[in-house]
Amino acid sequence: MPIQQVSMAAVQPIPGGTIGRHPQELAVLRQGIELEIAELRRKLDDGTLFNRLQPKKHRRRIIEQIVRLKARMNDITPIGLLPDEVLVEIFAFYAGVNVEHDLSSFRFGRPELPNPYLLLQYTVARVCSRWREVALGTPHLWTDIHLSNDAQPNEIAQSLRRSGSLPLRIIGHRISLLKDLAADFSRARRLALCINTVDWIDDVPEGLQLRSLELLNVRPPWDQPPSAPLHRLDLSHLRALTITGVNFDCKNMPILPCLVHFSWKAALEATSVMDPVLDHYTIYAIPDLMSLLCKVPSLRTLELRGPLEPTAQHLAHKQQTDRPQLQRLYLDAPLSFCAALVDHVSWTQDTIVHIRTSGSLHLLQHFQALGSTLAQTYWSNCALDIEIRVMPLTVCYRARQFILQEVMVPQPVLDIDLSYHTNVQSGLVQPEHAAMMMIGRILPAEQVESLTVSSTEDLEGWKEWLAHMRNVSALRTDQRRLCFALAADACSSNDHGDINTQAAILLPRLKYLVIDHTDGHMSPTAYLESLIRVLESRQACGRRLEQLELPLALKPFHDFGVVSRLAGTVQTLTWREMPGI
Repeated sequence: MPIQQVSMAAVQPIPGGTIGRHPQELAVLRQGIELEIAELRRKLDDGTLFNRLQPKKHRRRIIEQIVRLKARMNDITPIGLLPDEVLVEIFAFYAGVNVEHDLSSFRFGRPELPNPYLLLQYTVARVCSRWREVALGTPHLWTDIHLSNDAQPNEIAQSLRRSGSLPLRIIGHRISLLKDLAADFSRARRLALCINTVDWIDDVPEGLQLRSLELLNVRPPWDQPPSAPLHRLDLSHLRALTITGVNFDCKNMPILPCLVHFSWKAALEATSVMDPVLDHYTIYAIPDLMSLLCKVPSLRTLELRGPLEPTAQHLAHKQQTDRPQLQRLYLDAPLSFCAALVDHVSWTQDTIVHIRTSGSLHLLQHFQALGSTLAQTYWSNCALDIEIRVMPLTVCYRARQFILQEVMVPQPVLDIDLSYHTNVQSGLVQPEHAAMMMIGRILPAEQVESLTVSSTEDLEGWKEWLAHMRNVSALRTDQRRLCFALAADACSSNDHGDINTQAAILLPRLKYLVIDHTDGHMSPTAYLESLIRVLESRQACGRRLEQLELPLALKPFHDFGVVSRLAGTVQTLTWREMPGI
């Protein structure tokens, strides 16, 4: 029974019971029971000669009365009024929250979480006799087997016995304990192991029918990770495969007809190509990755992270026809790898794409190739979330149509972030403009709704491109010249006195403007005076801003006139501390 229905049934009055009684009446009953317990304890602790001469049977009767009164007290407390079905739902919910730890929590050198003694099923079984009875009588509370340093064979045997015949989830790094599960290993559906030796497979019993398999390498050196002879396991029922820092042979793997989710990471500490820590690791190449994709016809989610590079196998399978129809693609890899991989997968109308990638300016051809493919993706109404770092730029654009708290955003919002991170020109003229033109080939400027610009050097090139962004409603920048370029030209009026709203104006639909720290070439007062003239010119053309956010460092605390005039040009003015882009 769902917990909502059980909860409604729990509050219905029961004739002759305690649920329908008034809370004040229950409080009086609890107070009376507490007084009785206190009186019995006084008699039990009385050190008089008469009490000392009483037989042990008399003292035992007093202790039994106290136990019965405590049980009666529990029966009339709010939690005690809940039926067993509701307690089962509560225990199952919090047990699920506590046991869904990431596999990395079992790493060597880190706290062993979760400690079996701290798991909810062990805790609630020690609260009272009723809770213990409910916990021991609920098999799915005991289906998580944790192979941590604190785990003992007798505890594992208890969990196996209490779980009945339900499927098991096994997680941890003490692979030697798997032999204690041999009799029940056929019930395992999720297996998550931290491995650090090449012979770990010898400790895995036979008879697997796994639905989920996770392998994590927890020990260096990362450039010589242990191998995963997956072809020795029966993975015909596998639906999810996650591998981190582990080599595996795609060529000898059988066809995985049920695999829906595949995730591969180069190393635990190297999870993003944006992270400088990757400089300390070698470049990985998944062997025969394309042959693996041919063996997973039901694949819907693909996640690849790390310093990967395209291999000869990518080109060898360039013309493959059996491409997985992905619903979600997550890539965190160099530009060259991303550009090669996107040619080997197919999209559906509901595909969600997340790409974080990096490269240098000489890789703009990969940028262009990737962009042409993603442009076709966007036009098929797929949801994009792409971040491309083309040094010295970071280029981000997103067309989001994601589920936020189970509520689907009805309209995709396109967000472009162009930030200039260094003054190194890499020997090229106007690197911003070159990268900007690459973006223009990916997505038309009129589709952009949100824009972030930092450290712009080529303002004229930007103005030429921004002139086509007529649907931008939100802008964030730290550029004084770009802000001042938002001023409208002189607005003309017709014979009826109406303002010509089609006058030349940059970002005509701009509603939200966020200005970060300035470059310090102007005093705060002079900067605000110039900004006021810009906003007044836009207001005269009917383009008044709805919200303006400025850094607190620009606020002139002794010139309230400037602040008042500035507030009159927008609907909402906010001063706040904010870091630079």
